[in-house]
Amino acid sequence: MQHHPVTNEQTASSSCADTCRCCSLIDPRERHVVCKLERYELEDRYLRLLEEVRSLKKLSNGQEDKIKRLATKLARFGSNPRNCLDLAIAADEQERLSMLEAENAQLKDKISLLRSQLVNHKIFGRSSSRGRRIVNGSAASGPITCRSAESGRPKASPTTARQCRNARPATDLQHDVQNYSLKMQEIETEKKDMMSRIAELELELASYASGERRTKVAENVEYIRLWRQLKQQNEKLVAAQTANEMLNAQIFQLKSLLEESNKRKKQASAELAAERRQVAQLEASVSKYRESEVQARERDERIKDLSSELAILKQHNSELLELSSQFGRVEQENAESRRRLGEQASEQRQLRDSLAKEKASVAALQAANEQLLAKLHELQKSIDVMTIQLMALREKQHAKDERKSSPEPAKEAAQPSASPARLVSESTQTDTPLLQGSAQSKEDASAVDWNRDPGKSSKIHQLSRNGGSSLSREGMLKLLEQVQISAPLESQNASRMRHPEASSAAGPLRVSRQVSSLESMLFGDLAFC
Repeated sequence: MQHHPVTNEQTASSSCADTCRCCSLIDPRERHVVCKLERYELEDRYLRLLEEVRSLKKLSNGQEDKIKRLATKLARFGSNPRNCLDLAIAADEQERLSMLEAENAQLKDKISLLRSQLVNHKIFGRSSSRGRRIVNGSAASGPITCRSAESGRPKASPTTARQCRNARPATDLQHDVQNYSLKMQEIETEKKDMMSRIAELELELASYASGERRTKVAENVEYIRLWRQLKQQNEKLVAAQTANEMLNAQIFQLKSLLEESNKRKKQASAELAAERRQVAQLEASVSKYRESEVQARERDERIKDLSSELAILKQHNSELLELSSQFGRVEQENAESRRRLGEQASEQRQLRDSLAKEKASVAALQAANEQLLAKLHELQKSIDVMTIQLMALREKQHAKDERKSSPEPAKEAAQPSASPARLVSESTQTDTPLLQGSAQSKEDASAVDWNRDPGKSSKIHQLSRNGGSSLSREGMLKLLEQVQISAPLESQNASRMRHPEASSAAGPLRVSRQVSSLESMLFGDLAFC
């Protein structure tokens, strides 16, 4: 688009028209306040207003250019047949453009008001002495459009200003000054609002343009994608139509084949129904024949069962006869068995009585055995004491014999005493396990040997008697000392510690045998006496 430049004549005519409009709208108080201002303040405000007007003109021109561009784009967009789907978006954009045009018209109205205020400042700010200076000074700074309007107008303004100054009092002047300052502040705030609004509009336009570009790009991409999809679908549809035509031809052929097959099927079904009827008749006849065979078999089985039952009944009758003959025999046998049971019961009672008596005798024997064991322990203790005394006496006697006699007669005296010492040692060695009451197998064998071989026991008793009759008390003590030396007490204690359980587990019969053998060995002479 081409931008047409604004000429000076157009600006002058527009400014004159604006001044004519605004003169009727200006309050006389505001004019009075402006008249009281100085030249420098008026010039500063004038220059500021001119700058604001120029910036607003630039903004309005830029917005007009943007609006024109958007209008051309919309025209192109509407003329393009590809974008027929986006008519709703174009309508929204047109509405937004209309809103922007309305805002631009409001901005133009505000610009016209500012121009009118500038004209009023120019008219009422001149005095009789300063009017020409302002015109000459502002010719260099102000634009051409304003100079032409200012140079031709205000010839009657100095007289009106003088009349106002002479007529109004000082209080009214102050009030007018305050009102003018307030109006100026309002104008400045409006100017700031305008600037902020213009900046917001520019940002909105920029965002709208960028968003519109993006949306257009996305729409174009989507349109291309949809166009490709439509093309592919058209190709698929054409292929499907061709396939459908081929399938229709095949279906027609298959229908003809199906009709022929249906005809054949009907014929086959009719034949099959006839065959089924024949088969049903044959099955009925076969079932009747089978039923007759089954009935015949059942009759034969019943006959066989009855014959077997008759044979079984005959056997039962013969068995019953035999059982009746055997029943008498069984009764006789039962009577004999009852008599035998009575005899056995009487025998068992007698055996129980005898067993109770034997238990009582065994208890008495156990008590006697316990007494004998206590006596044996006492005798063992006395034997130990006697052996100790014998050893002491033997030592003393041996010392005396050594002093009195020479070594030769001592040897001769020792030789005859060796035989009885050996006998006593053998007797004590055989007696010690019996006194201890151990439960070893050797003890049982020794007890049996004592009972079986009375000759050995009689020999030992004879030797002990001969030794006791020939030796005195002192000789017996010496022999006991030798026996104690040959068979020390430590061996006896060790044997007791090794076999405590066997001795406690020995039966009453073994203890009674050992006690009887010990009595015969130790107290044999006294018993015979």
